[in-house]
Amino acid sequence: MLPNSLNPNPTMEKVQAEVRTFVKHLIAKMDKSGDKQLDFKEVKPGLEKFLVEAGYPDKIDDKLLQEMFNAIDTDKSKTLNEEELYQFCMKVIEEVIKHHK
Repeated sequence: MLPNSLNPNPTMEKVQAEVRTFVKHLIAKMDKSGDKQLDFKEVKPGLEKFLVEAGYPDKIDDKLLQEMFNAIDTDKSKTLNEEELYQFCMKVIEEVIKHHK
């Protein structure tokens, strides 16, 4: 971590740290198997809730949820790990920031 005088964007650094903490808590809450990774069955309810709360206007079905899961699963392991979830959350935040400028 750079001192604030050298850090060009301390606010984003704080957001990144908060997202890391959020992802750790998310995995702990959703991980039914205890392997610190989330499979589709463990993630499906959360993805549905995310889309509903985000105002997704179309029908939410398993195909859509599986496509979304597959997009987040960048290593194609059929599970989501902490880094994949972190990267997904950061992309969502960056898109929100981009659209509010």
